[in-house]
Amino acid sequence: ESRNLIVHHLLGVVWIAAMGFNALPSALMLSMMAMDSMIAGGWRLMLRGVVTHALGAVLGVLMLGWLWTPASGPLQQLAALPLLLLHPVFVGHMAHRALAKVRQQRAEFASLSERDPLSGLYNRRYSDARMREELARARRGGAPAVLVMIDIDHFKRINDRHGHDAGDEVIRALAGVLRSELRESDVAARYGGEEFLLLLP
Repeated sequence: ESRNLIVHHLLGVVWIAAMGFNALPSALMLSMMAMDSMIAGGWRLMLRGVVTHALGAVLGVLMLGWLWTPASGPLQQLAALPLLLLHPVFVGHMAHRALAKVRQQRAEFASLSERDPLSGLYNRRYSDARMREELARARRGGAPAVLVMIDIDHFKRINDRHGHDAGDEVIRALAGVLRSELRESDVAARYGGEEFLLLLP
């Protein structure tokens, strides 16, 4: 993607040379390209962009000859308006999408860090933290809390006779029952292989 941006910068400055380095559109295009570089790759890509701008100017002069009309009249000012108005909106939209994706990935990572992938219940690390919180709350306020440990009987026999896929299905089925029966305030976690923990405030 940074390579595409560099090519975009090169062609952009060739176009600036073709306009005779007209001040307003040239400054506008350079500032927009600098903003793109900074968003995409920080100072490193920004510096690469500056070098590319210089190469693009040389290339433009070699291809088109030396054109020098820096003064910007009303026509150039009107022509620059769409870029001035639309480009920041486009960049803002892209930044918004990138931030939304980062937030979504962060939420997914947070969920993965506290969920057991097989059962979909909380994992042991999360349940241990919640147990400490609940114990501290019970000690402060004297409120009761119930801790239930569940173990699937003869689970090894299920795996040996029917295979591990069947054992996984049993774990998922029990997790579904727990989710359907517990309150929102309750915590159900897969604590070990076939061990489950319920924290019932």
